[in-house]
Amino acid sequence: MTMVESLPHYAEAEAVAKARGSNIIDMISAYLAGVAAVGERRVVKVNTVYKPERSSSGRIVLPAEWDDPEDAIYDNM
Repeated sequence: MTMVESLPHYAEAEAVAKARGSNIIDMISAYLAGVAAVGERRVVKVNTVYKPERSSSGRIVLPAEWDDPEDAIYDNM
């Protein structure tokens, strides 16, 4: 028994593989092939989200270009 095989998670993974009619080596190979085919996960930067400014009274001030000239919803605010 190797050091990896003595880990408790290895035994759990081996049991899952047997329940699915496979073995742990085939499941690891399939996982690695999938990672190689798909690539790394895309990381979304948190700072790409719009953060509104606040006026001196604490109200949110939206950018002027967001105002739609066809409606008067924000004209009197």
